[in-house]
Amino acid sequence: AHAQRLVGEQLVLERDFQHYLQAVCCPRVQLVMRAIRGAELHVCPVCMKDLAITSDDIIEAAFVTDKSKLFGKLGGDTMVFSY
Repeated sequence: AHAQRLVGEQLVLERDFQHYLQAVCCPRVQLVMRAIRGAELHVCPVCMKDLAITSDDIIEAAFVTDKSKLFGKLGGDTMVFSY
């Protein structure tokens, strides 16, 4: 038997629940979910400066990175969010 969850009025298999959340949740929730699963959330300091964002404005799971950390992690499985 598969674990199930009630979402609104629809019964969703647990394995499909993560896909459901990713489809309907805001980017902040998606980022936190990825961090929980082990993703590193790098924040570009140049972008922060251009957008007048401070370290107090970013989510707890994210960190201000530098060029070597950021580009050292880029690869085929990298996901980039841009706002």
